[in-house]
Amino acid sequence: MDMDAPKWKTLNSPFVSPCSGAAQLHDLLCANGEHSDIVLRKTKLFHSDLLKLDKQISPKQYAQLCFNATLSSGCAELAIKLGRQVLPSALGPWASGLIHAPDLGRALDFLISTTYRWSPLIDIQRRIENGKAHYLVYDAYGLLDDSLLKQFVMLSTFEAVRQSCEWLAGKNVCAHWQYTFEGSREKLQWEAFSSLGELALFNQPYSAFSISEMLLATPLNQSCSSIYHATQKKVLHEKSNSTGIVEIVRVKVNDSIQNIPSMEDIARSMSISTATLKRNLKQHNTSYQSIVDDCRAKTTYFLLNNKNMSEKEVAQHLNFYDVSNLRRAMKKWLVFG
Repeated sequence: MDMDAPKWKTLNSPFVSPCSGAAQLHDLLCANGEHSDIVLRKTKLFHSDLLKLDKQISPKQYAQLCFNATLSSGCAELAIKLGRQVLPSALGPWASGLIHAPDLGRALDFLISTTYRWSPLIDIQRRIENGKAHYLVYDAYGLLDDSLLKQFVMLSTFEAVRQSCEWLAGKNVCAHWQYTFEGSREKLQWEAFSSLGELALFNQPYSAFSISEMLLATPLNQSCSSIYHATQKKVLHEKSNSTGIVEIVRVKVNDSIQNIPSMEDIARSMSISTATLKRNLKQHNTSYQSIVDDCRAKTTYFLLNNKNMSEKEVAQHLNFYDVSNLRRAMKKWLVFG
């Protein structure tokens, strides 16, 4: 039976606060010489909407605003500036959880659990391999098909994380982080505007930032475990009602990546019909098979690049029939990715 009031959010669900980036980006664009009406075109928003503390917009509206920003000159600089402004203010009443995190690892965990507040178009998954913590960034609502838009959102997200961690733990903590982008270096005039340094890789099969696992234990100056845990508990409760349906499905697939569940199994676990799940995913410009392919592709390349596994070992790990079957899948991912 389909639930009357599903707990997940869709790309049209109005739950994003203007403080999550929309208000800041609007003002940055206007300061860059753009007219407010041009900045907000196709968003169905007025400037007055961004001035209301209780106003909520949808991920689709925010994505359109970010797309409009990519049409402006110096959009990489805009992404960097947005990343520097959005935290910790976008966290609202939960900012204390970040400020009082006991160590860097738990500060990053807190940022992962609150992306719906400060970077609502993405979700993040952590994987630890060979002494490094990798934070893979995913498109949460199927709204980042445009490569320049995806670059803009990723750059803004990475800068927000970097800026916050430097603020909490000092500049040296981010000195050797590595960033991977799915797009090309030229997309955002990287040389002119990036603050992420030389440790950036482009044309990669996934977007991520990676740090030494040892850095996760770095203590933070304003540590208070009681405040952190109390706030994190409230955040997780709020997040349970603020998660996108694409993210829910992707997490379920990634959790069972060695034995992919059927779409019927996923729908059953969400207490909805297969037809409802299929229809909802189509509204997000994706399908169950596309999510499965994306998860398998990113896992394959991640294991090849970071766990030093051979193609044969990856094929066995992911239950491909044989290595030839894996190679055929990889060719398909390159064509349709």
